[in-house]
Amino acid sequence: MSKEQSINQQGTLRQVEPCEYEVHRNLGFDLLTKGHFLEGFQELEHRLQCPSYLASEGIPVLPVPRWDGQRLDGKTILLWAEQGYGDNIQFIRYAPMVAERGGSVIVACPPALQRLFGTVRGISKVYKSAEEFSGASYEYQAPILSLPYLFGTTIETIPADAYLLAPTESAVCLRPSKGLKVGLVWAGNPQHANDARRSVALAYLLPLLQEPGVSWYSLQVGLAAREIIQLGLARLIQDLSPQLHDFADTADAIRRLDLVITVDTAVAHLAGAMGKPVWVMLPAGADWRWLENRTDSPWYPTARLFRQPWQGNWVSVVKAVGLELTDLQMRKGQQVTSTLAEALCALDCLDAPETDRLHTVS
Repeated sequence: MSKEQSINQQGTLRQVEPCEYEVHRNLGFDLLTKGHFLEGFQELEHRLQCPSYLASEGIPVLPVPRWDGQRLDGKTILLWAEQGYGDNIQFIRYAPMVAERGGSVIVACPPALQRLFGTVRGISKVYKSAEEFSGASYEYQAPILSLPYLFGTTIETIPADAYLLAPTESAVCLRPSKGLKVGLVWAGNPQHANDARRSVALAYLLPLLQEPGVSWYSLQVGLAAREIIQLGLARLIQDLSPQLHDFADTADAIRRLDLVITVDTAVAHLAGAMGKPVWVMLPAGADWRWLENRTDSPWYPTARLFRQPWQGNWVSVVKAVGLELTDLQMRKGQQVTSTLAEALCALDCLDAPETDRLHTVS
């Protein structure tokens, strides 16, 4: 659908009740996927007129006006989180720009993000719950996810410099390594509506773990982290999950690595926001923020995108990542063995849509 075709639908949408957010959301995602950010982000603003959406997100009624982008002139603004961790990590990049409007910026976010967001330039205080900030004094409020709309973001105006740091008080311990240090994430939040398409079983990535010149560190948390022990891979990949209590700890691990390889999860956003090289393995028909038919991301200049050619085809993705990994080792002057190449060749027998679907997490 072209931009004009998408926008023409808005005439019909204006006749729809504002709380029918899904209609606006779907159009917004379609526009954003095609790079039409101004129109797409405007459509997503309809969520704030939908009582059922606000209730489902647990968004409290705030007693001050919603900020419209004007000068703050010394006043305080509360930026509040909604939806997923990755969404908020992606858009907290705008907090310094809010502060530059002449005010004090405070943030309310989930506890897992509190310490991490405390490293963002321009944020004066971070609260981890509605109860915490209930006594705070502020004159304006705005959702973090509305900031790209409020700043009139286009692909050309994305603030793409690194904006997150690892807090100094974190101290994640990595096994010593002389080779390339690579972090790995293979599964997202199982509660996510699209998780079955975006996550992959660790067993499917075994060919990547065969290269002796790479030291692997798992940034995976949750039940999927158990796959390391279930597959007997503790010798090949260090499970860091016992040390990862929040995203600040994950950031500390990432800063010690050379590269992060991940599916489409919050860790992809975290690594990109830190300016760390990150390779993102994407399903066919990926989320809007990765746009279409690109191997790079305007949101994260250090990101490389590896896309499925068709739904469920992780074989092609794993092979492409493996070949790129070998090339990276060679560029760094490391000796490359034939182990990884042989393991990737073994994937050829799986290179069919029917077989790939058997290996996709469900």
